[in-house]
Amino acid sequence: MLLLEPPFAFLPVDYRVRVATEDWERRQCARLRRAVFCDEQKLFAGDDRDERDAVALPIAASYCVLGAPEEVVGTVRIFELEPGVWQGSRLAVHADFRRMAAAAGASSPMSRSRTCRCSAACAGRRSSASSSTAGRTT
Repeated sequence: MLLLEPPFAFLPVDYRVRVATEDWERRQCARLRRAVFCDEQKLFAGDDRDERDAVALPIAASYCVLGAPEEVVGTVRIFELEPGVWQGSRLAVHADFRRMAAAAGASSPMSRSRTCRCSAACAGRRSSASSSTAGRTT
């Protein structure tokens, strides 16, 4: 009997989370954000990029095959609000990986911000009326 399909679904067990420096990582981060924020959630028409993207560090979470990153399945951008204070926004996770995101290290982008000499990190939206320490984590 010839098996044409594997008897089980492929579930990656190795992930790499890092600043997206390669062109393919940046393209896949942008494509994932468009899929989540434009196509799925319909928050933006066509593209979700804004002025923050010019200064943000894109973080890519990729699953690995044989130790090499294969596909970006999660992304977030982080940017410095003021010296030592970083904020993350536009967190997007591929639909097939959302159940695994928490177990795979969804907090890793905030860990990355600490390696950028971060003294405080914020996630989500901040209103202009909020104090400079509201929403921070250390």
